[in-house]
Amino acid sequence: MTRVVSVGRRSKSLLLAGALGLGFLTVSMTGCPGTLQDPSAFTGAAGTTGAAGAQGAAGSTGAAGTTGAAGTTGAAGTGSAQGCDPTPIFTSRNCSLNGACHDAAGSAAGFKMTPAGWDTAAALVGKLPAGGGTIPSECMGKGIPYITKTQPAGGLILDKLKGNPPMCGAHMPSIGDPLTDTEIACVQQWANALAAKAQ
Repeated sequence: MTRVVSVGRRSKSLLLAGALGLGFLTVSMTGCPGTLQDPSAFTGAAGTTGAAGAQGAAGSTGAAGTTGAAGTTGAAGTGSAQGCDPTPIFTSRNCSLNGACHDAAGSAAGFKMTPAGWDTAAALVGKLPAGGGTIPSECMGKGIPYITKTQPAGGLILDKLKGNPPMCGAHMPSIGDPLTDTEIACVQQWANALAAKAQ
C-alpha cells in the first residue's frame, strides 16, 4: 500500500526548521549579553607621548633685608670739650694746698685754683695777676696774662710750669715733682682750647 504524505505538512516542517536555523544563526552572530571577555584583556596600541609643558614663570625676587641698627657712639673722653683735662695733674701736685698755695683764699699771690669756674677762658685768657694773698705775687705788674690769646697759647701758667727759671717768680709746682712732658702737653692743649674760645 502506498503512503501519501501531504505536501502542505512537509512545507510547514521545512519552514519551521528554517526559522529555527535562522534564529540560531542570529544568536550565534550577535552573541549573548555578558559573554564577552574582560575589556582589559584586549591590548590597544600605545598612545603617543604628550608634549612637554611650558616652563613656569621666574619667581619674584625676595625682599631686601633690613639694615642693621647703627652702633652707639662711644663716650666722650675726659676733657674733650677743652682738649685735655689738667685737673688731676694740678690735684696730684697740691696746687690748691690750703694756707700755702692757690687755695680758695688765694693764699699764694691771690691766685685761686679751687672755686668753680677758675679754669675758664673768661677767668684766665688775657687776665693779669691781681696780687694779694699772704704770699705776695712776684709777677704782678709784669704785663704777663695767665694765658695769652695766641696759638699755641702762652702766658704765666705755662711759663711757670715749663720755664726753669720762669720769667718771674718761682718755678711751679713748689711742692712735689715737676710736671712730666706728657703732663705739660696736656696743660698746653687745655690752654690752647681756652685761648681759642676767647678769640
